[in-house]
Amino acid sequence: MKVFVSIFLLISIAHLSFGQTYPSFYQNLLNCGAAPFGNYTKNIKTQVNIPASSTDTKFFATPPFEISLDSITFNNVLNLPSNSSTQTINIYLRLLVNDRDTIFKGEILAIKNNNDTASNFVTLYGSSFIPDSFYSVMSWNLLWFGDAGNCNCNVTTQYNNVENFLTVMQPDVVAFQEVVDVPSIASLATAMGNKFESTVGEFGSFADDAQDIDYTDCQKLAFIYNSNIFSKKGAFPFSKNANQALTNTSYYYSSGRYPYMLQLHEQPSNHPLDIMNIHAKAGTTQSDFTRRSLGAIAIRDSVFGIYNKNPLILLGDFNDKLEGSISTNSYSPYYYLFNGAMTGISLPSKYPNKTTYVWNNSIIDNVCINNVGADIYAGTFSVLDEVSKVYNNYGNTTSDHYPVIAYFKRNFETPLDISDNPTPQFEYELTSEYFKLINNNQEIKKVVISNLTGQIMHLLNKPNPNTIIQRPRDGSQIYLIQIIGKNYSKTLKW
Repeated sequence: MKVFVSIFLLISIAHLSFGQTYPSFYQNLLNCGAAPFGNYTKNIKTQVNIPASSTDTKFFATPPFEISLDSITFNNVLNLPSNSSTQTINIYLRLLVNDRDTIFKGEILAIKNNNDTASNFVTLYGSSFIPDSFYSVMSWNLLWFGDAGNCNCNVTTQYNNVENFLTVMQPDVVAFQEVVDVPSIASLATAMGNKFESTVGEFGSFADDAQDIDYTDCQKLAFIYNSNIFSKKGAFPFSKNANQALTNTSYYYSSGRYPYMLQLHEQPSNHPLDIMNIHAKAGTTQSDFTRRSLGAIAIRDSVFGIYNKNPLILLGDFNDKLEGSISTNSYSPYYYLFNGAMTGISLPSKYPNKTTYVWNNSIIDNVCINNVGADIYAGTFSVLDEVSKVYNNYGNTTSDHYPVIAYFKRNFETPLDISDNPTPQFEYELTSEYFKLINNNQEIKKVVISNLTGQIMHLLNKPNPNTIIQRPRDGSQIYLIQIIGKNYSKTLKW
């Protein structure tokens, strides 16, 4: 399975219950970042507290992750000699990306004695999905987020765990389900950095709008997205006011918990992207199954009839599987979606023995994409169940669902009619061996050269006149040269 990336930095020190003779890491979930195939990621530094001990300690990093004391000499094994006093040391990690389109998962194990059992100290991530070529889309059901009575949890601990996870994870789009505390979503976006923005649906079960008496306490849908990559066009409850053959869609969508549609424009290409966040009717009865089925039919009809020109990602808590069902039915209620309208990414047959729900073995948090957008899917979906190692008693403190993630290729093609400005004229030389930009009278801000998979081979910011770029040698037959100015974008085929 091609599997995920990110760095998770916990505010508090991760003290492990192995006794005082064991070291404790200041971070217990680390991401070594992303790099192209055949390259090392940048070094990641963390600290570890080593109690005084007369016994040597060995750290083991799962290959292809590597570990070092000096950030120069790396290996999979790190030997720490016995020490007479407690000390805090720096440890460095990196990843050798040895496969394409892959999420790498690993861990650091520690052994104090030859007969000791290896203990998991740190969970590791890394990927080959470099940010300039791909963006990540995550879905996470947060279990009555901010409602202590219904989540049966400490909401401060719940919020802190979610904030820690997202702050270091930095997904480009994250879709939330079961949000009760609306201001907390804006707080999460702020914590993630100034490039993130948020939007929360003003509707929910038995709540038509934000002024409804039931709105404050109902489960709501929300998004956080990277505004450096996407500009928001609009957000609205799908099918709430639609004129379509199916009536009573409110009932099908758990009495008003409509899917939440976020419409974005990817930058700098200005290409549209629609993302639909769903929290379907829960339950195992035949009535629950039928309501999910009819909701799926409404989505399918709209995908065919309305949302058939732009890439559309459908994700969220489907409360059922894409193959088979949690009910007694032998087929999925989402079978209707796949009748020529969409492709399921998170099929149980592709991810055996995986679950997105903490308390049973079912992938009910799913990702699908319509036919128009199928080419942008990078081919990798992952259940991030490692959070159960990071957050103590995760299912009772944070959520009963694991987050899921998928990667998509960025679109660098020139959009049609993006402005009324005339097509800029450039002076350049383009041969089979090099590209040379002769003048810069058009105030060129960026030159991006990518292959047809979307991987960026060269990226120049504010290039100088007479800049020469040699043709890449990765074996691709065709490259795209995108010249980006303030109000224009021009693409050359190479």
